[in-house]
Amino acid sequence: MLYKWFLKIFPHPVKWFAARATFAHSLAVMSMIGFVVGLGDCHGENILLDKGTGSVVHVDFSSLFEVSIDLKVPKLVSFRLTSNMIHALGVTGYEGTFCKSCEVTMKILRAN
Repeated sequence: MLYKWFLKIFPHPVKWFAARATFAHSLAVMSMIGFVVGLGDCHGENILLDKGTGSVVHVDFSSLFEVSIDLKVPKLVSFRLTSNMIHALGVTGYEGTFCKSCEVTMKILRAN
C-alpha cells in the first residue's frame, strides 16, 4: 500500500520520482545507522514518514546499543525492511537505490 500512498501524495511525476528517491536514500541511511548503533526497536510504528518529502526517520531510540538483546524475547533484527517498503522502492526493489545508498552510508560511517 505504501507505493499507492506515494502516487496519491505526489501525483506529479517529477515530485513522485523525487519523493521515492528521497524515501530510498533516507531509508537506507537510517537502516545502516540503526544497524551500527544496535537499534533493536525498529518496527513500523517507530518509523516516521514525511508527507512533504517522502523521507523516513526513526523516532524511538530507547533500544540503542543492542539493549533489546537482553529482553525476555530478544529483538535480533538488524533493521526493518518490510515487503511494503520494498514495493515502495520501485521495480528494482532493494537492489537499486536502496542498496547503493546502504553501501555509500557504510563506507562513510567506516571512514569516520
